[in-house]
Amino acid sequence: MKTVNLISRDNGSGLTRDMQILTGLLRSSGYQVRWIDHRQNRMPACHVGIFLEEFNCALLETMEASVFIPNMDCFPDGVLDCLDTVDQVWAKGIGAAEELRRLGVAPVVTGFMSGDMFDPAVEREDLCLHVSGKSSAKGTQAVLEAWRRHPDLPTLCMTAIQAFDDIPANVRHLGIVPLPQVQDLMNRCRIHVLPSLIEGWGHGLAEGAMCGASVVTTDASPMNEHIRPEFGFLLPVVRTESIGVTELNHVDPDDIADAVRQAVGLGAADRETSALLARDHVLARNASFAATATRLIDELVSSI
Repeated sequence: MKTVNLISRDNGSGLTRDMQILTGLLRSSGYQVRWIDHRQNRMPACHVGIFLEEFNCALLETMEASVFIPNMDCFPDGVLDCLDTVDQVWAKGIGAAEELRRLGVAPVVTGFMSGDMFDPAVEREDLCLHVSGKSSAKGTQAVLEAWRRHPDLPTLCMTAIQAFDDIPANVRHLGIVPLPQVQDLMNRCRIHVLPSLIEGWGHGLAEGAMCGASVVTTDASPMNEHIRPEFGFLLPVVRTESIGVTELNHVDPDDIADAVRQAVGLGAADRETSALLARDHVLARNASFAATATRLIDELVSSI
């Protein structure tokens, strides 16, 4: 059996979503998958090694073919010195591909995929949802300011690890909640407000669209690759800020409020049409990545 080593932040406990997704995809294609912590200096030999976000040049010696899948929001230091020996660099989005080309890297634009959190049995409510978890780049401050300035907005359910002062009365700060409760919220809340400053991929956006929510997000890549104006609401970028090899994209809280009001005002028929378009868009992107990734790995193995 051909072996693929997935190299990331850990060695199998507490797998990242990306590791879970690639593990399932590769195993369904007949590959043996092992999880490797990127901090190791040696690892078991494999046919293909896939670096997810993290990179360690020393591990290239024990793989016959190599792939690097970066997140541009946390592009590792020193990686460019080794990339000329990597067989393929995959770009999760159009914006990521452009940034990689500016760094002198020739990527393969593959996209990526997200899990399906859709549950039609959950009753939808006129609530808004903002999920930031442990991230500080989800635009949470702008979201809170929008609700602070506009108390007429629908109740916002927010999950975040951070504590915030002066939470508006129409915001429910739920802290960090277990995955089943997150899934329930994603299906229960009709409007998802996710004006991310930056995303490596954007699982929350893709999952929200698959749940049929009206998603409000930032008009910058990769956010605007998940959410399109035909079925969601894109906020103009009012200010950018350089960070590493990419940029943070800031939006105006008043624009958030305007978009939420538009989402609230959708009639039932328009809401249903938008929900179907959103789900179909993300499912098609999932299927495209699954086919492309499987083909690329199969080709690498065949060339060994």
